[in-house]
Amino acid sequence: MKINHRKIFGADAAEYEDEEKLSSYFVIQNEFERFTDSDEKFLIVKAKKGMGKSSLLRHTSIEIKKKENTDIVIEIKGNELLGLIETKSLDNNQLENLWKKNICNRICIEIGKNIGFAATDTSINFVESAELEGFKEKNIISILAKNVIRIFKIQNGTEKISDTEIREDLKSPHQQLIRYQESKDSNVWLIVDDIDAKFQDDENNRIVVSSFFSAACAIAHSVYGLKIRSSVRSDVWTSLRNIEDQDKLRDFIVDIHQNDAISEEIIFNKISAYLKKTTGIDAHYKYPRDKINVISKVFENPMNWNKGSANALIVLKVLAGGRPRWMGQLCKEAGKKAGGNKITLQDFISAMPNFGRDKISDIEKEHKHQFDQINSLINSFRAGSKDYTRHKLIQRIENFYTTKNKSKISKINGAPFKASEQLAKFLFEVEFFVAFANNDYINFEQSPDLFDSPESLSNTIKWTINSSYRNYLNINQ
Repeated sequence: MKINHRKIFGADAAEYEDEEKLSSYFVIQNEFERFTDSDEKFLIVKAKKGMGKSSLLRHTSIEIKKKENTDIVIEIKGNELLGLIETKSLDNNQLENLWKKNICNRICIEIGKNIGFAATDTSINFVESAELEGFKEKNIISILAKNVIRIFKIQNGTEKISDTEIREDLKSPHQQLIRYQESKDSNVWLIVDDIDAKFQDDENNRIVVSSFFSAACAIAHSVYGLKIRSSVRSDVWTSLRNIEDQDKLRDFIVDIHQNDAISEEIIFNKISAYLKKTTGIDAHYKYPRDKINVISKVFENPMNWNKGSANALIVLKVLAGGRPRWMGQLCKEAGKKAGGNKITLQDFISAMPNFGRDKISDIEKEHKHQFDQINSLINSFRAGSKDYTRHKLIQRIENFYTTKNKSKISKINGAPFKASEQLAKFLFEVEFFVAFANNDYINFEQSPDLFDSPESLSNTIKWTINSSYRNYLNINQ
């Protein structure tokens, strides 16, 4: 069987994935059902990049659309919602009102589409800021549908014609509008992804992003029928820790944590869906050996590993770093080396230089707002050792980075540079390093305070460079 690895492992970004395909491999986790629960007015999914935030939001949209009702589902990116408005001159209250206004205007545009009125010009102000207070305790669709009628009348020069007459003239589109206005069960689901896509850790960016969450939470809880779902990266949320409303928003946060079993299940589901589509094999498994048989159709399994052998998915997890997106990316890169054949250990090894380069680029984009010299810091480890004690790690940074750059080292997580320990701890935080202690590998999410622990201070913990980067950086194995 010739294997198409790109078709198996799909798009890197959930927004570009086919709906049917996404549904075939999506894995329901704890609290995910809250996102399709209409009693939940406002929710934020929080996770690191590549952990499945966009997949959860996309899954939410797919599931809501499956239901037979008059609900409106709007999927939008944060920068589309804000538009090209200059924000630097606005304070927090002004930004909150702007977000609320833009949320309502975007809903009006969607209502217009549903009733046949091409309300696509985002320069139209369907809702004035002064109207927002009048929305409290009212149905969002009913209120905004009336605003669509008002704009329709203005655009068509029929301001003096009554709503009833317009409905009579338009008949079919307005039958839908009447249904929206009169239905007490209709909801608007506003799904906003990547609100922090271009986040920089400065005062303006912190206010812009935090004011969105405050505005979205406030408006979702002040009107009937509006459900808002959004996402935030864990590192950005940490940067917002001093924002006034953050403590009020914690109840609406759903975290996605790295989970090896879930990551492996996603890969298994992708393979199963591909086999069912291309061969008709329904790859549900009852026993562990059944799962191994399915994995063995795409990977050499087991693989020679660490002076023994290991399941191919364990090798994949170690080399890729564990996040679902990274695992899929490495599979596609290794698939290029394999051609139409099974992916072997040698294919993984051959793929590591390109994969490591791309992954360093990814973590630079993800964490540059925390330390904007992250790329040069990582490259200071090139051709060095893979393992360090705490003392030797700090010494390496001192000799190969700090001494050369001391007068121009940027702030780290908002704090001025004082010592190389800050940089070492930061590299653990961004998972360039993992800790090895008690015969187990430990990442920052599992133990955030480990670097400053008594064990670390006494040099009994080994700090090892993540496998993903070693080949590209020519690390001594």
